[in-house]
Amino acid sequence: MVSPVGVPSISSKMVWLAALPAAVMCMGVVLYAARRWYMKSREPLETEAFPLDELERLRDSGQITQAEFSALRNRSLGLDSALVQKDKSKSSIGGELDDAKPDAAEG
Repeated sequence: MVSPVGVPSISSKMVWLAALPAAVMCMGVVLYAARRWYMKSREPLETEAFPLDELERLRDSGQITQAEFSALRNRSLGLDSALVQKDKSKSSIGGELDDAKPDAAEG
């Protein structure tokens, strides 16, 4: 049977009907892989953070300097060091008030 010009034959319709589910399944696999990659990149990094009271004890006993204490504290709290240096607000996290305290061991 000859189909009129411009009208697809039954066999070409069957090819498209078979290709559609395959395309949908491929898109599903691609989206699943992209989602796994994105979620894996959002996982927190494993760091060996110290408890803050332990850091304060080390600083007070003179085992670490004030600069080391500030760097370790910021790392423990997950603060970006570039952001902390840029924003010198007078807060208790990364600000000048904590850094201005004199060391008890040095005095």
